[in-house]
Amino acid sequence: MTTYDQDIILLEQLHTGDPAAFATVYNRYRNPLRYLAESLLNDETDAQDIVQEFFIAFWEKKLFTHIDPALSKGDGTLIRNYLLRCIKNKCLNHLSRNKRQAISLQQTLLEETTPENSYIPERQLENKELELQLLRAMAQVPPQAARIFALAYGQSKSRKEIAAELRISSQTVANLLARAVKRLRTALKNSRQTCGTSPANNVY
Repeated sequence: MTTYDQDIILLEQLHTGDPAAFATVYNRYRNPLRYLAESLLNDETDAQDIVQEFFIAFWEKKLFTHIDPALSKGDGTLIRNYLLRCIKNKCLNHLSRNKRQAISLQQTLLEETTPENSYIPERQLENKELELQLLRAMAQVPPQAARIFALAYGQSKSRKEIAAELRISSQTVANLLARAVKRLRTALKNSRQTCGTSPANNVY
């Protein structure tokens, strides 16, 4: 029996709600999908989360009904290609969403660290040196503080929600979040000085 024939049988079984068919798909493609996600995101945890969430939706929302056998090349890549395409799109969306959030946060922090009446050129938001400063600063933030920062700014969760999720007090959340933000603010100030954009040079 060819891989194509196996795919057709698996699809038929999935359509009947056979959990064994889902288990077969999961076990067969879990690792290749995770490797793809990790290569795109360069983050093992995010990659695992995306793949896991996708498989849950694949079964519960019956995403397998979107696989059209008529589009197959007959080479046994019917299910595989669909899964890889879905994971690739999810990873690209994840990266795009994180980039928008980072730009928004970056602009907010710049505004908070800029004296009133000072001027920052728009191009500074795209400055590569500034981006590197931020990345280096985040790498120095303690893991738990970095996670809280991601939950607060990346997922827009409240301190109360973060405290409940991590099983710590709201005050601890506030303290660790303040530590992460302070380090980023310092990095931004240093970057502005390095780039010659100190307030003294930019006040009208």
